[in-house]
Amino acid sequence: MGTAATFGSNQPADVSFAWQLSGKEDSIYNTPTVTYTFRSPGEKILTLIVNRDTARMAVKRIHIFPPPILTSTPAPTAPAPPPIPHLPIKKVEPAVPSITAEEFRFMLQQVIYGNKQFTDFSEYLCNNIQTPVIINEKTMMPFNQFCLQIRGKKRLSIDQVNITRDKSGCITALNIQYNKKKFIGLF
Repeated sequence: MGTAATFGSNQPADVSFAWQLSGKEDSIYNTPTVTYTFRSPGEKILTLIVNRDTARMAVKRIHIFPPPILTSTPAPTAPAPPPIPHLPIKKVEPAVPSITAEEFRFMLQQVIYGNKQFTDFSEYLCNNIQTPVIINEKTMMPFNQFCLQIRGKKRLSIDQVNITRDKSGCITALNIQYNKKKFIGLF
């Protein structure tokens, strides 16, 4: 009660409308929408006639309810549920993507040809680009330095890669065997 209510028709705009609320025979509205504010409870009847054709009349029964009666005594409330104990939250480490030694070897070949760089390996090394690399069982250097050393050396052939991983799957060490390619030429 006392709240405005808007009613509308889904007819095209080029038609005529005649809205009328029961008890207000002198108030006819000719717009596609109409707004009424109901001040008293009871049943109201709203009619809509389209293009002055009573065969195209729509009737809507509206029930207006009186406002709720407020009481001064508060309603009883249910007791609050007991608090839920908080369980410790396990920190979930992101999964380390899996890569085989052969796939790693292929990616290193791509470093030689300039198609990859040491940062492309960081997810397999758990972002430790300083992972130790043992080269031909003689020399040891950080992975990023190894990649810089082989970049552009197209005469290198990486023959074998052995990978050491920790329990979470991170690569912690590499053992790489490579040779210089030999060219057979006439000169």
